[in-house]
Amino acid sequence: MGTGTNALVQSCYTILGLEETASREEVIAASIALRKHCEAAASGKDRDRDGTWERLKEITWARDTLLDLLPTEKAIDNPKEESAATAVVTETGVTDQPSRRYVSEPVAPERRSLRSFCALAVVVLFLLGLIYLYGAGHSQQTVKGTGSAAKESLFPGVSTGSEPTGKPGFTAGSANDTAQMLQEAKRAVVTLKFGNGLGSGFLVTPDGYIATNGHVLAAPRGIAQFSSGETADVEIVRFEPERDFALLRTGSSTNFPFLKLGDSNLCREGDTVFAIGSPRGLESTFTKGIVSAKDRKLPQLGLKLIQTDAAINQGNSGGPLINAAGEVIGINTLTVDKRLAEGLNFAIAINDVKMLIADGQRLSDTERARETAHLESRLAEQARTREVPREDIDQDEQRQYAEYQDRVEALKRRLEKTEKRQILVRCLLEVGKEAEDLWNEQCRATGLAPGCKLPMKTANPLNIRSVKAQTDCLDRNPQ
Repeated sequence: MGTGTNALVQSCYTILGLEETASREEVIAASIALRKHCEAAASGKDRDRDGTWERLKEITWARDTLLDLLPTEKAIDNPKEESAATAVVTETGVTDQPSRRYVSEPVAPERRSLRSFCALAVVVLFLLGLIYLYGAGHSQQTVKGTGSAAKESLFPGVSTGSEPTGKPGFTAGSANDTAQMLQEAKRAVVTLKFGNGLGSGFLVTPDGYIATNGHVLAAPRGIAQFSSGETADVEIVRFEPERDFALLRTGSSTNFPFLKLGDSNLCREGDTVFAIGSPRGLESTFTKGIVSAKDRKLPQLGLKLIQTDAAINQGNSGGPLINAAGEVIGINTLTVDKRLAEGLNFAIAINDVKMLIADGQRLSDTERARETAHLESRLAEQARTREVPREDIDQDEQRQYAEYQDRVEALKRRLEKTEKRQILVRCLLEVGKEAEDLWNEQCRATGLAPGCKLPMKTANPLNIRSVKAQTDCLDRNPQ
């Protein structure tokens, strides 16, 4: 084994806190203990902030690397001991099964050298793959076994899209196909109907938990319509009006397609994002944009907001804002009036509600009933606030009618004045035309050209006649 491989193996043993002579079952037991320690230490904290996820990735990587390398480096002298070790490991609850190893005849030096080179090449390719995944910001953790592959959620209680049950909205294999990603994602997006109100939501677990905005709710119970056209009853699980968040659940199925929750802290200004929802009741509508800012603050919400120019309209509220990998990084929540500004839309950062989703799934039936009662009382309070006494309504209607009548009368007066002015102008124009015709007629009678200068005795009667006609126009049409 080359120097690079020795360094890799030593690094893996160091991460797990083991000696280089540790056996396969010791490697597995150490990784389990370290993972449990990390899980306990991070209980109730933001794992993205304290680095627990990165530590879990490091432990899993070290374990998987050693499990892949140990069969080629350590010979088995007693197959029966291997079977016994396997039985011990199975009793600890570890899902990884040991690789099948064979005891063969001595290998020629040339073949041993070729095998060592191949093993080293595999390790190098494996390391390059890890570097690519870390650089791209992927948070999906795949736990490899030599007999079968087991997938684990790194966020207990919250579906991250890596669980073996259900149908995640998008898989990493189609990351470069935007159309396919959106087609898969829309299967996990629902249109929510509460009375006459419409909104959007999205499934976060295969057993029917739906995340949405708090302001979408108009009643404790409503209907969810899927992209396939099927409908199901939904009821409230958790209601957080101060954070404009609600968690719902429908129990009509246990194998829903759902979306993976991403890491909103990793999104960057300029990243491509897609908003999915039902604006104006048009189900499964996609809009595309970029992230303008990932840490906006608005007075009406005490949450971290992602600003984007992906269009959000009435009915989009509660739908997912997803990145190019199909991961949810936000919940579409509000937009600035387009009469004031274009392209100012906001989504609640998903990291701010992950714990609410996880806690909501752990609520008992009694706690859920309490949440429902809380929502009912709050909705009743809002209804009372909106109520106005009948006499106030009548007075307001009378005032508005009087103002309307005043505007109508003012418009009539203005029109009448305009019409009188137009009649006066027409009258004066006709008088002027008639006076001009009589003048030119006198010019022609004396052998002169039209517009000539007439003698005083001829001109005066014409001028007097014209002035009298103009005075008559003014008398008939006073202004």
